[in-house]
Amino acid sequence: MLNLKLQKQTAVAFVALSLLCIVPMVSAFDPTAFVADAIAYWNSLNLFYKFLVGAPIFFLFAAATGLDGGKPPKFLIQFRDSDHVTSKNNPRVFFDIEIGGKKAGRIQMELFKTINPKTAENFRALCTGEKGVGKSGKKLHYKGSVFHRIIPGFMCQGGDITNGNGTGGESIYGGKFEDEWYENELFITHNTPGLLSMANSGKNTNGSQFFFTTARCKWLDCRHVVFGQVEDGWEVVKAIEAVGSASGKASDEVIIADCGELKDFKLPKKVVNGDYNNEWKTDHLDEYQAHEAKKNK
Repeated sequence: MLNLKLQKQTAVAFVALSLLCIVPMVSAFDPTAFVADAIAYWNSLNLFYKFLVGAPIFFLFAAATGLDGGKPPKFLIQFRDSDHVTSKNNPRVFFDIEIGGKKAGRIQMELFKTINPKTAENFRALCTGEKGVGKSGKKLHYKGSVFHRIIPGFMCQGGDITNGNGTGGESIYGGKFEDEWYENELFITHNTPGLLSMANSGKNTNGSQFFFTTARCKWLDCRHVVFGQVEDGWEVVKAIEAVGSASGKASDEVIIADCGELKDFKLPKKVVNGDYNNEWKTDHLDEYQAHEAKKNK
């Protein structure tokens, strides 16, 4: 296996050669497209690394500039979508939901522990309640808590385990904890419904509050940490969304009646490499795209 120094030299040569090839087209240079094309070409050579378009590319930049540990310029930041980080080895948790005092069903969620281990572990432990009582004197457990803010076409927010109204919350680490971005500030994007993301009151103020996206919400990128996704029970999320309003106030109380970790779970749909695609995504994205087309007429 090549040592790191040689790998860096190879990457420098590759980037330099790629730049020379595009000099004649410099007036039409699109850095984002160039990065994607460069990654595709690098992969075609099958040398040393396999990059995904949309996967981290920081090494390529760092190797070419010697800025190990630094941050890439903004145009080199690549957003990963949830399909690139899903894995059967990630933990699964569940919510059993009641709406207006009636059972609504179960939501099964995947937590991206391999990408955001601290955030995923916080949510997992709050689902099991295994950490007992927090500094607030309240149980560190989602069971019995409510969805206090539900805005149709946007998101369903819950997880205030201390006050129940969106003003509180507490992590398993005591109080708030920092934003856990992926390596070198490469983010999982809010590009689809059904993502699980941290609610906050500003930078590095994560506690126990979270939300499910019910639409594409890319303006939230770099402000909120995506750490999981709904993989089963989308109809339950839609039922929660249905009792929301533009103000966020719900017409019926939505409670997490029970929650925990799933040790024995089923993946909704198997595909290559044991990963899966969520069946609900296609249907809901079609719905979203139809809405966007109507809006832009």
